[in-house]
Amino acid sequence: MSLLCLRSAVFPRQRNFRSFLYSTTMAQMLEANRLANEKSPYLLQHANNPVDWYPWGNEAFEKARSEGKLIFLSIGYSTCHWCHVMERESFE
Repeated sequence: MSLLCLRSAVFPRQRNFRSFLYSTTMAQMLEANRLANEKSPYLLQHANNPVDWYPWGNEAFEKARSEGKLIFLSIGYSTCHWCHVMERESFE
C-alpha cells in the first residue's frame, strides 16, 4: 500500500485507527484525514496521522498538479518495524 501527502495538517495523535475510534469523541473523529474512508487496514492505521495523506490515485495527482506541489510517497506495510519507527519519528 502507498500513501501520498501534499501538505501537512494537524490531526489528533493516536497510535492506530482502532484506538482512535475507541478513545475519541465524534467531533474528534471528524478531524481524521481522508484515509479514514479507506478499506485497507494499512491505510486505516494512518487515518489519524497529523499528515494530510491521500491514497494512491488521480485525486492526489490532480491536486498536486493544480497546486504545483511535489508528491511525498510513503510505502510500508503493517508488520514492518522500521515503518512504524518512521511513522512515530516523522509523521506524529
